[in-house]
Amino acid sequence: MVADSLESTVFEIGQTATAFSVAFALGGPLLASPTSRFDRRTLLTAGLLLFSLAAVLGALAPDYGVLMLSRIVAGVAGSLVTPHAATTASLLAEESGRGRAIALVLLGFAASTVFGVPLGTMVGAVFGWRAAFGVISLLALAGAVGVRLAVPGQLNIPPIDLGGWRKVFAHRAIIFMLAVTLFQVLGQATILTYLAILLRVESHASVAEISALLMVFGGAGIAGTFAASRLMDRVGAALVANASIILMCAVMTVWPFIGGSVPGVTLLILLWGLSSFAVNSAQQYRLIATAPSLATASVSLNSSSSFFGQSLGALVGGAVVAFFGVATIPSIGALAMMIALGLSLASNGSESRKA
Repeated sequence: MVADSLESTVFEIGQTATAFSVAFALGGPLLASPTSRFDRRTLLTAGLLLFSLAAVLGALAPDYGVLMLSRIVAGVAGSLVTPHAATTASLLAEESGRGRAIALVLLGFAASTVFGVPLGTMVGAVFGWRAAFGVISLLALAGAVGVRLAVPGQLNIPPIDLGGWRKVFAHRAIIFMLAVTLFQVLGQATILTYLAILLRVESHASVAEISALLMVFGGAGIAGTFAASRLMDRVGAALVANASIILMCAVMTVWPFIGGSVPGVTLLILLWGLSSFAVNSAQQYRLIATAPSLATASVSLNSSSSFFGQSLGALVGGAVVAFFGVATIPSIGALAMMIALGLSLASNGSESRKA
């Protein structure tokens, strides 16, 4: 619909999503230092307002160039909100409840995956793609108002300067945890990007069954994030992260053996979803708890690691499908998860170090 409206190709419109991801991945670390001097309410409100304006620009875009610009601005705006929302939650909560606070913030991310795409598709189909951008703008504006009213002012963090960045890159545990995020997201994206093809070819699933399985994955993600919010403050974020990675690795390892049937793959996707979003919450908590004074930089880098992991996973999965067939990708995902687990275990001994 967008391609026809703007007289572009589907490929060109697809690159606006790539532009958003790159802007988000680069914007987080590049803007961490300049924005560390703003209180969190101001930063989050400004980021949401900028995101809302970017959506308005997208809705009114007269041509492809303006649409591309709107997605780049939206990516930058997102990098001002998503990483810092979790850090803000940790500042607002008591120390004994910080894990739950961070997980509940990221529960919104899981819920958006389940409801956001179907909602956008429905609005676009009924009212047109420009209306979908309009709805996004209104939702972001409502979020900005909510943050402005609910988050107290003068909620500040230590400024991040060049010395702070040196500490981040010299901190062994942080580097290992960032690598954990990169590899576990890479492993998931290797499969998730081509999941519909895998389900159709290997499980002979219908379109309706594929849609239902994607909903199972998203619903399980919400449940897993909620469970992680309860567990992290009790058993520790490292244990939650490691258990989630082990479960995903097991799912991907056994997939070639039982993924040929719809009931079997339903169980696998349910278990995968439970652990998929839970590990993201745990990783955020680990970074904040390991070095609170460096959290602005480390959490931004964690978001960048996640986006780069998605890009690499799509690239690796595509190469595997082209050269070895779609049935091979779960095994490649399992290999990435094994690497992530090794890195996670290696980081455990250094997590207690504060900076």
